[in-house]
Amino acid sequence: MVHTLIALPNSHEHYSDNLPTYSDIAKALGPIRWTWQNWIPNGFVTLIVGHIGSGKSILAAHLDRIIIEGGTFPDGTIYQPQPDNSPRRGLFCDTESAQAINAERMKAWNVGDLMRHPLPLGEDGIPTDISLEDRVHRAAIEAAAHDRAIRVVTIDSLSGGHTQDECTGTVGQFVKWFAGISMATGKPCDMVHHLRKLNYEQIKAGYEINLHDIRGHSSIGQYARVIIAVDHPDPRSEYDRIRVIKSNIGIIPDPIGFRVDNKLNIHFGEAPGKLISGKERKIDSCKQEIIKIFLTCDPTPSLKMESHLFSEGYSESTVNRARSELKINAYRDGNVWMSSRRYKGVNDNNV
Repeated sequence: MVHTLIALPNSHEHYSDNLPTYSDIAKALGPIRWTWQNWIPNGFVTLIVGHIGSGKSILAAHLDRIIIEGGTFPDGTIYQPQPDNSPRRGLFCDTESAQAINAERMKAWNVGDLMRHPLPLGEDGIPTDISLEDRVHRAAIEAAAHDRAIRVVTIDSLSGGHTQDECTGTVGQFVKWFAGISMATGKPCDMVHHLRKLNYEQIKAGYEINLHDIRGHSSIGQYARVIIAVDHPDPRSEYDRIRVIKSNIGIIPDPIGFRVDNKLNIHFGEAPGKLISGKERKIDSCKQEIIKIFLTCDPTPSLKMESHLFSEGYSESTVNRARSELKINAYRDGNVWMSSRRYKGVNDNNV
């Protein structure tokens, strides 16, 4: 990344006259473009997060292969690279001393010669571990990323590339540095990252990833404009799920089912959904019953509605929870308490 030294003037009068406008910036950067619409943007960092063993590294390498060679993205979108006179390669930056594992995967996918490691092999032929704290290593990644032949850059993973406390904002600076490379090159850049640790009972019951599950300081996710999560919301399903949990630049696409078999073949299908407990299903059923009542009569006497719901087998706590989630207005009309989704009385309360 080129850093420009700014000479401050003796006088601040008219200083802003020669500052770049955002129209100038738009001309320089061009419009937002996508390699995979709403999933992988060009010129921005995509963070891929998941629990240990969820397949996030395999997913990242699989997407890299499609970007390099062309193919079909998990949602069925066909990607055909624009032909040019340069070879097509990817830069895969392993920070977890897992080069042998990645080499086996890429050999199985016939892309071993297309994926490059940013550092030369040691005298013993062993690849050098990448450290994001090492300026020489960062410079090597940056130089390779600017090579026209490199079409996508992956860092796997953020956690493996440093020795700092991830709960501090300093780790986010590595993501910011990577975002600068992506912006300067206009290429898709993805970074794999881990989650806060889940216990066995959470994994067994199925888990759904949200932004607060990402390990470390909030600045880690700040500089990634798209975050893809690999989770397993339904323990009964053989499929994991990939879904966008953050996007500053596009719409949130539908999630996709994802699994890897023991031969490293990757399969995509219908995404499993969150496993709903019996109590949650009962509340949803009660909400539907309340909506039916209001379709017939809104407002309706609260006592009459509650008597009907109790007769249908719903408990008082279930009725109260359903009313609260539907934001039912309760108000007094003379001596009668009324409930409504549309009208509010003088003594209105949301209950």
